[in-house]
Amino acid sequence: MRLEIGAGEKPHPDYDLHVDVLPLPDIEVRCHIDRLPFATRSLEALRAFSLGQAARDRAEERVAVPLLKQAAEIDPNFAMAHARLGAAYANMGQRPDARAALIRAYELRGRASEIERFYIEARHAEVVLNDDLKAVEVYSAWQHRYPNDFTTYNNLAGIFLRLSRDDEALAQAQQAVRMNPDVAFPYANLSEVFIRLARYDEARQVVEAALERGFKYPGDLVRIGVAQRDQALIEKGLSLMSDDGKVEAARVAVQELELARISDLTVVLLPIRLAVTP
Repeated sequence: MRLEIGAGEKPHPDYDLHVDVLPLPDIEVRCHIDRLPFATRSLEALRAFSLGQAARDRAEERVAVPLLKQAAEIDPNFAMAHARLGAAYANMGQRPDARAALIRAYELRGRASEIERFYIEARHAEVVLNDDLKAVEVYSAWQHRYPNDFTTYNNLAGIFLRLSRDDEALAQAQQAVRMNPDVAFPYANLSEVFIRLARYDEARQVVEAALERGFKYPGDLVRIGVAQRDQALIEKGLSLMSDDGKVEAARVAVQELELARISDLTVVLLPIRLAVTP
């Protein structure tokens, strides 16, 4: 059993039991922790790791990478620092760096906890082995053993999208959002599956719910706007983009679609997504 000790924070799903330690008048509370929440003995490494993962939860991979690198440099045997760094690189499209980090994490997996090993082995299968079916096997075993960990639902949704298993992706993505609405990635998966299923109103609701929490997916707003012939929504999506190059690329993609007059928008919306992927 894994015990988390906190002071009023929201319980972390990776733990079996959460205990709040709150200040009481004239009572001094002391506790001894013989194991940090992740397999590192360095508090500095853990601090950098936690900040990096908090950035990842906001889908800010470019902010996360230097923090996760710092954690791995402070403690070179910190398996999860290498693993999360590899995941961040993979999301940024930097596959060689992602492979190197995940290979190192895999080499260190013997130092990790059971949940950490599940994560490392699944990511290794995805990125290093390019074996999505193996990754599904690992995530499914993890989900069966730890059904309250939202990570499995989110990551399975992403893999099922790649495998065009959209109904399964939808179920996993919906559960991920329900379990952890304060993390950005599940909204992206859920929006994507609704767009693929041509359920554009629901996709729009997902993107707008994400936006209320500060998570921006302007490319999806543009794609939904194109599908629904909603120029105002297209412009809203373009206005949320911070990169001028991506704005121009998205405008070109939209114009090409309008000129082509293609009716199967579930297929032709891909160029817009590619144009604005961070």
